[in-house]
Amino acid sequence: IDNEDYVSPGQLWLLRLNDSFNVVWSKNLASSSEGFAVAETADGFVAAGYVWTGGNRDIRVVRADNAGTKLWEQTFGWGGEDVARDIIVRPTGNYLLTGHGIPPGQTDTDLFLMELNPAGELVWQTFLGGSSTQAGYSLLPIPGEEGSYVVGGRNGNDGWLIKFTTCE
Repeated sequence: IDNEDYVSPGQLWLLRLNDSFNVVWSKNLASSSEGFAVAETADGFVAAGYVWTGGNRDIRVVRADNAGTKLWEQTFGWGGEDVARDIIVRPTGNYLLTGHGIPPGQTDTDLFLMELNPAGELVWQTFLGGSSTQAGYSLLPIPGEEGSYVVGGRNGNDGWLIKFTTCE
């Protein structure tokens, strides 16, 4: 794939490839955005990253059907450097996200976890952090432990693995 044909800076693109890695379709889902993660849903895809808004970066989540048609998009932010780095689909159909954000009243980024329902509405969110910079980069379910997940990230210059359990 020639990047110049499909992606221009500041756009969140979704490409569907066939088994031979040929482009089936290509969709620009959001401008002034950058995507970092995509997950397959029962009937399409959900992508996460950030959008530039008023000089800040805010979390952008976009849901598309199997043809790449945008169904909805949501923006979440706390007025600073807020970026989603990973998104996964829970067995319930809800979405879990991680990344980094600056919570209200703070100056350093913290790792955030949030859950959205299938309509993109916030179910819960939490921040984990301290006096240095924290960020989440990857989410994985823990096999055999329903509702348990691990998030990989960083705490300052150190790696960070955090196990958590959600309420079903």
